[in-house]
Amino acid sequence: MDSKNKKISLDLLSQIQKVDAPPFLFTRIKQKIEHTYPTKFSLKSTWSIGLSFILVLILNFMAINKRIHQTKSDNNLVKTFNLMPDKSLYK
Repeated sequence: MDSKNKKISLDLLSQIQKVDAPPFLFTRIKQKIEHTYPTKFSLKSTWSIGLSFILVLILNFMAINKRIHQTKSDNNLVKTFNLMPDKSLYK
């Protein structure tokens, strides 16, 4: 940038004027936000969300528990058919 362009840029910046916000602007914005988004849940929705989370936790626990029992039975199956699950061939 040469000095001429810098001078034009600075002249443009000096022309900027401060903008005053209308009175009570912040209170209007705050009031609109409060009326747009409800901050409270009804008792029915709170219970339904809570019970849904509990149900998901129970289902996850059951799935993990079933998986653990499956791996135990897989090991018994391997032993039954005299398969080598570990690398005992290389020992």
